[in-house]
Amino acid sequence: MKRESKTEYWKKWKFFELIDFLHSCDELIEKDFGSSEYDNSIMGELHGELLNIIEEIEFGNRADLLRIFEFIESKNILWNHLVENNKDLITNINEIVYHWKKHNG
Repeated sequence: MKRESKTEYWKKWKFFELIDFLHSCDELIEKDFGSSEYDNSIMGELHGELLNIIEEIEFGNRADLLRIFEFIESKNILWNHLVENNKDLITNINEIVYHWKKHNG
């Protein structure tokens, strides 16, 4: 049986779309909270954690979504803000992550 290439795997699990959605989250967070006081708050720390997760997936050749799944499941204050204000975007992210988790976790 032929093994999937990285590109095939990413297409199958919609990682390309997920990265785009996560970058949209980053842009929304910057727009809503972009200040030095914010960077030093718990929200800033959570934003930094989200950026690390995005980088792991996008640049670290990470083929699993466990960290973003755990971030979503933590229902932290930053994610709750995104859920309240960007339901369609968050629904798209959740669908990809939960589908991956159902079949790989």
